[in-house]
Amino acid sequence: MKKYQKLYAAGLISAETLNRVVQLRAKPVFSLHREIRMMLYAGILMLSTGLGILIYQNLDSIGHQVILALITAITTGCFWYTFKNQPPYQPGKSNSTSVAADYILLFGCLSLLSLLAYLQFQYELFGTRYGLATFIPAVILFFMAYRFDHQGVLGMAITNLAIWMGVSVSPKVLFGMTRINESPLIWTYVSLALLLIAAAYLSEWTRLKPHFKFIYLHFGSHILHLSLLTAWFAYPGSYHWIYPLLTIFSAALLYKNGRREHSFYLLLVQLFYAYIAASLLYTDWLKWINLGSDPYLFVLWYIISPVLLARHIYHLHKKLKQQ
Repeated sequence: MKKYQKLYAAGLISAETLNRVVQLRAKPVFSLHREIRMMLYAGILMLSTGLGILIYQNLDSIGHQVILALITAITTGCFWYTFKNQPPYQPGKSNSTSVAADYILLFGCLSLLSLLAYLQFQYELFGTRYGLATFIPAVILFFMAYRFDHQGVLGMAITNLAIWMGVSVSPKVLFGMTRINESPLIWTYVSLALLLIAAAYLSEWTRLKPHFKFIYLHFGSHILHLSLLTAWFAYPGSYHWIYPLLTIFSAALLYKNGRREHSFYLLLVQLFYAYIAASLLYTDWLKWINLGSDPYLFVLWYIISPVLLARHIYHLHKKLKQQ
């Protein structure tokens, strides 16, 4: 709102325009765009799941070759339609020709993953090279995400990249054959998180799909904080307090970026993880105190601090709306 007042003070907009902006801010119009897109995403996922269940229940009567031909035809048709109807590649943000093309691309990518998984399960296409079975889909999905400027496909690509890194480092953990603190998997995902955060700033700096920065930060911040908090439980010892401190430090850095980007979601995520890390440190500190004689120390944090946090979030959201 302040920027409109500055424009009015500079004589760039009229008083009538400023009054219209004030009225719109007082009674904002509710948009169904996000809700409709979420319903379409859910519809694509339900369609893919339903086809998978239908094929599984009729596997004996259909036959493997027919199933492969069907999935291949669906995947090929989706990609053919997308390449034919979507605009050429652009380094910046490109507008889709239609909403249908976006969801056909998403359906095609899901079908491709199903096809590769089916080939691996039934015919062992990649043999025991499970890393290759997850790396190839990740490369294809990254290409599709950048070629057609699709953030949903980018999220799928990042997920496949995380699976590939986990399988390559410690497949036994993913299959439940060993405990997580017996493998370097935690530090692998810390490295992945730092890579994603670096990719976020790199995309902004190079102007190569700069709007992908939010997706990279979304995955990177969650993976980084969860990995560091997992290390607190997986590696108990004299210096395990360093993991919550690193969580608070990284959350503070990303919090500054959220303030600069005016992203309430990113700010909320950093506050959430920082609060959990601070609570772990406070609980660890309470071990040195007899809570039977000093119970108020426990009450002081776990009753008062959530109220203060909620108050800060409320004022933060109010302040961001005014900007």
